[in-house]
Amino acid sequence: MAISDYPPSAIPWPMAVDWSAIELGGYLAAAADPAIQHVATRCPPWTVRDLTAHLAATFGRFADQLDRAGAGDLTAPFGPDDLSRENLRAVGLFRGDPLQALEQQAGRFLGQARRSGAGRLMGHQRGPVPVGLQVLWGLSELAVHHDDVADAAGSSYRPGDRVVAALVGMKEVIDGLPAADDPWLAYLRSTGRDPKSP
Repeated sequence: MAISDYPPSAIPWPMAVDWSAIELGGYLAAAADPAIQHVATRCPPWTVRDLTAHLAATFGRFADQLDRAGAGDLTAPFGPDDLSRENLRAVGLFRGDPLQALEQQAGRFLGQARRSGAGRLMGHQRGPVPVGLQVLWGLSELAVHHDDVADAAGSSYRPGDRVVAALVGMKEVIDGLPAADDPWLAYLRSTGRDPKSP
């Protein structure tokens, strides 16, 4: 299935925006502890502060792409195989307070997304995607990186059941995901992580 063919009807809308706002608040609270800012994470070479800078840059890119879509531009921000390189570049260039920047950029994107609707197309490195699918990817970024922050602090994080179901459903349709006793742990494993069991 082409990414642009992902059915907007499969996107829990507008709940995905609401859940993203909740996950954003949870991530910001978890990542705000000054004692963990320079702790290494399971996303080398990044510290907790770097993860937050990554999320701020990512949501800034999402918002910029949605701005461009409003002007009719669905151009990809970079090549389909360049995501890791772009993420490293963006974190390397980041300056300022990452928590403040993340709150601002994620709020900007989520506000734009709510106004645009789930079905509007926007540019993405894998080809134009529905806004609602981009919101789900943002939701995934917040939830998975929240668990990365928790892991760096010696614990774990699990989003609510509806968020897990939405992320697993998306993964099943786009990439496939084997059935598992614990769908959240299976989802984390699908991202290359080795999560702690509760």
